[in-house]
Amino acid sequence: MAQFARWAAGQRAVEAVDRRSRERFLRDQVIGSATWVGLMVDLAERSAPVSLSVSSQRLRGRVVGVGRDFCVLDQPSGRAALIALSALTLVAPEEAPPSRISAPGGSRGPGLELSLAAALASLAEERSLLALVLAGGHQVEGTLIGAGEDVLTLRTDGQARRMAHVPLAAVRICEIR
Repeated sequence: MAQFARWAAGQRAVEAVDRRSRERFLRDQVIGSATWVGLMVDLAERSAPVSLSVSSQRLRGRVVGVGRDFCVLDQPSGRAALIALSALTLVAPEEAPPSRISAPGGSRGPGLELSLAAALASLAEERSLLALVLAGGHQVEGTLIGAGEDVLTLRTDGQARRMAHVPLAAVRICEIR
């Protein structure tokens, strides 16, 4: 009986090693096929709190949507921010206990078949009040009154209430006010 118990314990140990090897192999496969958009889709599906770095700014919240070239961050302030995926320099899930840390989820496509330009065009139709963070850290606030193919037109706030034109390619963050 003792010999059988030793043999069974050895078999369990071999099976545990095999199971861990398979899990590691599958995890490595997932990580090896990960994409930036796929990672953002995973974060949106988990609705986990994240910290995002864009240029020198750090934003916190939950990713609630991912388009072709942008994500939507629901911030603690209650304001939504559209963030150009190409502007993100760091994405860090927050408050994840070790047992819940997982690898990025492969090469899935965006949840929304919408581009940042199309999203901004919709906001222009509504004459939305926005705060934009542009390349180089410049910021501009105002009412979005037009969105062309590659340019945004805003009526700025303040005493002067001027028109400002921004190239779409310069937009890093668009916070809806």
